[in-house]
Amino acid sequence: MAWSTCPKCNNHNFEVVEKSLAGTKLNLSFVQCLVCGTVVGVTDSNNFDNRLNELENKLSSLSAKMSSLRS
Repeated sequence: MAWSTCPKCNNHNFEVVEKSLAGTKLNLSFVQCLVCGTVVGVTDSNNFDNRLNELENKLSSLSAKMSSLRS
């Protein structure tokens, strides 16, 4: 099995650190090397994709209800 390796220091241990972007209210989860802190990945810590999908489903449901009331 291959080991994930830090591109800077060749370490094999990583951690997830949540940080906010300067000047925004957006929080992101950074996957970074445990030794040198080099960032190797970023994910949305607020899970916006799922939250947007939930809102879309609720709006569709509400729209369907409104349409049935008009009929």
